[in-house]
Amino acid sequence: MEISYEALEQEILAKLGESAVMALATCAGGRVTARNMSFVFNGLKAAFQTSAASMKISQIRENLRVALCMENIQIEGTAAILGHPYDIPWFREKYSRLHQGSFETYSWLDDECVVEVEPTLISLWKYSDGRPAIERLSVAEKKAFRDEVPLVGTRRDR
Repeated sequence: MEISYEALEQEILAKLGESAVMALATCAGGRVTARNMSFVFNGLKAAFQTSAASMKISQIRENLRVALCMENIQIEGTAAILGHPYDIPWFREKYSRLHQGSFETYSWLDDECVVEVEPTLISLWKYSDGRPAIERLSVAEKKAFRDEVPLVGTRRDR
């Protein structure tokens, strides 16, 4: 069922806030890896910094499609390597303020880079009228949908 894009977008933005620690999944060469990363947000876009020599960057260079996950939010998107943290003013300001320890420890290193994730689909698992549902924000299409999750099987009493 189609729902309000604007309302779901605002709910997701409120849940994400300015920053979060999220799991980042990358995949290349038949290998999927995941790790927690400190993100800052620029609207629905999420950004983090890391070493250009890391496995995640090698995988992103081979396959730009990534996934993020935090609590009941799942984000599928496309990654772009933007450059050094000092060269991206909005990122430098937010990351230094919201993840000060990481910024001070790593941002000055020559091989640090910022990766920005442009979301294509954001899924929010929730309950609607007491029933499990998935609300999906299709960012490219600017459409939102709610699908009830069918409960299958026989109830087992304890």
